[in-house]
Amino acid sequence: HIAFFEGAFPGYQLTAKEMVAEGDKVVVDALLTGTHKGSLMEMPPTGKQVEVPFIIVYRLAGGKIVDHTMVADQASLMQQLSAT
Repeated sequence: HIAFFEGAFPGYQLTAKEMVAEGDKVVVDALLTGTHKGSLMEMPPTGKQVEVPFIIVYRLAGGKIVDHTMVADQASLMQQLSAT
């Protein structure tokens, strides 16, 4: 997911609003902010600023991330990129 966002929004910023850890899981409620400067799912760069809320769940083992699940507000992202 990092390469995906970096390709579309180079130098993007992540802000963790809340982080909860329990057992082998860490849940992060976050906000991505950036400028659409790279291709995104065949959409050419728009130069628009975006704010995308998302939640990601990491599973840890041996002190490393071994799995993750991410849910991003894709509808909001597409609305921000297509808005005039």
